[in-house]
Amino acid sequence: MNNFIHVINGFYKPKIYYTDTDSLYISSSNWDKLNEAGLVSENEYCKGKNDYGDGGIIFGLYLAPKVKYNIILTSDGVLKEKKTFKGYKKTFKGYSNDKISVDDYIQLASGHDASNEFKKPWEKSFTNGVVIPKDK
Repeated sequence: MNNFIHVINGFYKPKIYYTDTDSLYISSSNWDKLNEAGLVSENEYCKGKNDYGDGGIIFGLYLAPKVKYNIILTSDGVLKEKKTFKGYKKTFKGYSNDKISVDDYIQLASGHDASNEFKKPWEKSFTNGVVIPKDK
């Protein structure tokens, strides 16, 4: 990862919005620098790739490691949301990140708590015990 940061002069002029062990969220001008340096490829190992295709992030909230909210502008001009919330699927098994709203991210970014109640019907019987139906 250091070779990518070095090419965009990120050690002296940090313009990295979010980073993880295998990713950098950077501006398109820095992406162009990586491309010119031969560090970009869709299918080669140890090279960078844009997970959003020809599109890019136009808005992002980076609240903690693996807790982020992005609005993506696709190359077709369509706006899409991309949400990540570490541990969410483990904690609330059977629910996707779609259950966490943009308002929840904004609440957290503002320093407030966010909570949500998930209603999942269940039945109890003597033969089957507690049964929680799967989502459709």
